Amino acid sequence: LVDLCNSTKGICLTGTSNFCLPGSDGIPGHNGTDGIPGPKGDPGVQGRRGKRGEEYNSLTRAVEGQNSWTACKISNVFGPLKINVRQPNWLFYAVPNDDILYGGTGKKEAGPQKPAGCIIKSIVSLKNITKVDTTFGAWMQDSAVENDQRIWVAEHFSGRTVREYKDIESFENSSSDIIDVKKFFQGCGHIMRNGSIYYHIAGTFKIKLYTLSVENALYQNLVYLLNNSKTYFKLAVDENGLWLIFAASADETIMVAQLDEKTFSVVAYINTSYPRTKAGNAFIACGVLYVTDVKDMKVTYAFDLLKERPLSVSFDFRSSTGVLAMLSYSPRNKQLFAWDSGYVKTYKVHFLSDYVNN
Repeated sequence: LVDLCNSTKGICLTGTSNFCLPGSDGIPGHNGTDGIPGPKGDPGVQGRRGKRGEEYNSLTRAVEGQNSWTACKISNVFGPLKINVRQPNWLFYAVPNDDILYGGTGKKEAGPQKPAGCIIKSIVSLKNITKVDTTFGAWMQDSAVENDQRIWVAEHFSGRTVREYKDIESFENSSSDIIDVKKFFQGCGHIMRNGSIYYHIAGTFKIKLYTLSVENALYQNLVYLLNNSKTYFKLAVDENGLWLIFAASADETIMVAQLDEKTFSVVAYINTSYPRTKAGNAFIACGVLYVTDVKDMKVTYAFDLLKERPLSVSFDFRSSTGVLAMLSYSPRNKQLFAWDSGYVKTYKVHFLSDYVNN
């Protein structure tokens, strides 16, 4: 960027006569006002493509030692790797490079492939679990613990307490313990994973389990990722692990960050190039991002996060037009959890492979 400020600041003094002794320096004057920014310049000429580099079967990364840096080799790495050698609660800022953020052709190493037919064909409503008092909210089960029957409920789209129920029956009977999560959450995009609640800290670009910061994301001023649920950041978990969905501040398109669950750091950023203004809600299943329309009646867009390309997918979701505050996929039982017009609901997910096998 060209700095348009320095030339307008400071004081310029004229020279003195050759026949007079120089006087003492005067006090600096006041800074002038900044000038009007000039017009944006024309794009530069595209440079020549560089020569192809040598192929290597492994990558080398640096690992911080006590007093020096040592090298070790790793292989089969999925995506651009970031290493955080840190103590809990430090701040780390993961900034996407321009090529990925602005819809360029940035590529990452080939990742795990989805099994054939791992695309959703349809969704069927199973049942209403219970009626709740609030229009907005999120309900969760621990997707990483198979036999854990507990349910966690965050009422409304902002607060700092979460209710813990022993099982479905306790949920229906409103028998719960209250957990103070210490920070106010924002939105309905929380998840429960390995005994910890992940949520967006209201008014910041931080995600709470450990403090993860995602710059260049919309996180305030009511410019939501998902307007229907007052959500800036939506956490998701599927068969491939942990994801974070958010909107880029530069062009307001939907971005997805793949997270390393152990270090709680960003492994890769993926730009779907899909405008957030067309999205009602979103979830991730089997490595695919699904987005509903603004009325949450149809799934109108899908994006393969592993191959970084859009998919031709469209199917009906629900017939009502009430507020769908929360929609999350559970890889544990292949269901969608929903908070729909004050009702807690589940939906059965049917993949293409289900139809092929039958």
